[in-house]
Amino acid sequence: MRSNSDSPLCPGAPACDPSDPDYVPSLKLGYCSHLPGPQLRSKRHQRYQQRAADAQDRSERCTAAHVLVDLSHGDTEASDTSDNDDVSDIIKQKDCEIAALKHEVSALQNTVTNLTEELNSLKSAADRTSLSCMQSTNFTAEFIQEKDSD
Repeated sequence: MRSNSDSPLCPGAPACDPSDPDYVPSLKLGYCSHLPGPQLRSKRHQRYQQRAADAQDRSERCTAAHVLVDLSHGDTEASDTSDNDDVSDIIKQKDCEIAALKHEVSALQNTVTNLTEELNSLKSAADRTSLSCMQSTNFTAEFIQEKDSD
């Protein structure tokens, strides 16, 4: 009969060799890289492209609004009001930028919410896996103890 110190299942001595049948990875959990997979990268790229297209669209709408405002003023204004027009244009431009930034903040908040939900689901899955591993280890230790006592 072998003692517990000779047992390959001795607790407290993890197998560090990945080819060992008792090896349990504690980091990366079988993933070779910390980089996201191709599907996740593709989705992120699509979201980036959508944000860029939305920003371009907002910019074009602001430009169109400025042109319409300028056309509505027509040539009836005196040339000495050009300073007021410049200030008005700057205010309109800043208003458009603020609206674009508010939209971007909203999109980023949605992204944070989605990522938080994903993180929580991954944590709960990891907790379930950890609990299952601990139960398996306890069962194995009890089995060894019963076998040694026989």
